[in-house]
Amino acid sequence: HREEHAIEVQLPFLQTVLTDYTIVPVVMGDQNEVYVEALAESLADVLNDETLVVVSSDLSHYHSQQKAELMDAKIAGYIEALDYNGLMRDLNSGKSEACGGGLILSVLKAIEQKQNKAKVIHRTTSGEVSLDYQQVVGYLSAAIYS
Repeated sequence: HREEHAIEVQLPFLQTVLTDYTIVPVVMGDQNEVYVEALAESLADVLNDETLVVVSSDLSHYHSQQKAELMDAKIAGYIEALDYNGLMRDLNSGKSEACGGGLILSVLKAIEQKQNKAKVIHRTTSGEVSLDYQQVVGYLSAAIYS
């Protein structure tokens, strides 16, 4: 957990938007398909209208702004299409990057049989803040809902 900051980053958000909640933090080290499917199965068992799943992941790392935008647009497309197989294929081949890709895949797999929709809310890179467009990190926010 020492190098994983996602849970601490999400706590202020949760404290702002929710009044009464229980948190079950999940940190995924090894993100191979076996663990992705095991987590997806567990998530599918608990997902309901009262459950909020928050996944935190950087996207592309240390590419030019132009390349990062192309790579991250693919991930955005897979999320909006709820395309587990497409995202899995691109992450495994290196065409797309997400340090928390296994968590994103687990959510997509968990909702495969449900009637959900997804919308990308915002996509950006670290270059928009640092003004260094030579090596950026990609970010995306999206909502999956019924």
